[in-house]
Amino acid sequence: MKNDIEVKENIYKLFWLWGFCPFYEINLYHDIGISKSKQQITDIDVLGIKFTEHLFIDKIVAECKTGKESPIYISMWLRGLMDYFNASKGFVVAGRSVSEEHKLATTNISVRLLSYEELTNFLKVYNLKPLEKFNFYRYDLFNEFFRKAFNSESMFRIREIVYYKFWAWPDNMKLRFILGEMRKISKYLDGSSKYHQALIAELFTLVGIAFQIMLSHFFPLYLSPEDKSFLGDRLKFYLYGGKETYDYLNALYREIKMVKIEDTLFKEEKNQGLTLPSWNNFIQLFKTFLENPTSCLFLPHLFRILAFEKILANNSNYHIQEILPQVNNITVKLASDVVDYINSIVNYPKEISNIIKTALHEFIS
Repeated sequence: MKNDIEVKENIYKLFWLWGFCPFYEINLYHDIGISKSKQQITDIDVLGIKFTEHLFIDKIVAECKTGKESPIYISMWLRGLMDYFNASKGFVVAGRSVSEEHKLATTNISVRLLSYEELTNFLKVYNLKPLEKFNFYRYDLFNEFFRKAFNSESMFRIREIVYYKFWAWPDNMKLRFILGEMRKISKYLDGSSKYHQALIAELFTLVGIAFQIMLSHFFPLYLSPEDKSFLGDRLKFYLYGGKETYDYLNALYREIKMVKIEDTLFKEEKNQGLTLPSWNNFIQLFKTFLENPTSCLFLPHLFRILAFEKILANNSNYHIQEILPQVNNITVKLASDVVDYINSIVNYPKEISNIIKTALHEFIS
């Protein structure tokens, strides 16, 4: 391995091959900030998250160390991070040799511990070569995106959303909050900027993950419910933190509903109470997810390819199944439905909407 970046790229590709949607450089903060300035807990070199075929959410985290830190110490630290972040597996690549006893010990705590040299041999078990002709995993592309997509003060907050706040938000509030943030930044977007185009596609990646988390909760409880209003009530309670919290917020909303608030997700449609915008369309969209759960497994991956391969790297010379063989037309249709719903509630530039819709259409054809 030449350096830390090459290691991270290989871990990213490995996670992708295992079905995870990987993220570079996720920062962790406590979800309840009590100090005047934010205090970072730590960061994650590579995070992987996936919606499994068993319809559960699974996470894996990786730490890549180029220095001389103790490998077993790093592994024990990572185990604590896994518990804090609710990850089931960990991966440590150390910059020094690793003893056999330490490898055995870390296996007991669900951490795979390897040296740089051992990682090279480990990767030979898996065929990563088909991914090497693509760009979406490149760390320099991620860095370019990080620098240029958030290069104004008005975009700093959305950078925090993507790389730490989304991961700190309670699972049931992730979708509601990310939709609200997308509405807030829409007026600052430059439709001709490929970095802002990619940013919206990457936000769709997070939206896809939020939908998967919801699906993991709802699928065992409401298997294609016939009563749409029954599902709608349960979705409201879930999205707003439970029935008691929803009832409180709904009562508060009704008290102030005479005050018109334009840029908010506190909406009321036909006396339905507090809901997301275009509520009936949202219920129908989620009902479609419930009816096609396994077609949602690689929904975030699809948006990731759109953001980094299609838009940023400007590469169209491939078929989507070369990168995501598990994706089918239903997956792409679900992605298109998500885009249509968000288009109806977020007023971002038409150029961005057209590029995303066109790319999804090309994935089908």
